[in-house]
Amino acid sequence: MDGRSVGAEGLTVFYDDQCPYSLQRVEGLSAFCTERGIPARFVHVTSAAEAKALPCVFNNWAVLYNGRFETLNQIDGAALEKIIRRAGKEKTPARSKSKPE
Repeated sequence: MDGRSVGAEGLTVFYDDQCPYSLQRVEGLSAFCTERGIPARFVHVTSAAEAKALPCVFNNWAVLYNGRFETLNQIDGAALEKIIRRAGKEKTPARSKSKPE
């Protein structure tokens, strides 16, 4: 798997060099994921052809978590934790609201 699969587990970030802060953000987010054991892959997009072949919308940063598109915004560890919590809540089955008999 090259990290471009929509079915990839964990965090996938596609980024390019247009923003001067991209590399700094990638390094910080990579360290955060390593410290917490979060599977992560960071894919450097270097051409328009590569950007067009991505499995999601892309301007110069795109975040997927467990294969689901999350945002075009650059994120930090706190934002990733929110994404993970939201993903966990979506997997939790809804509780039945039946009345006791």
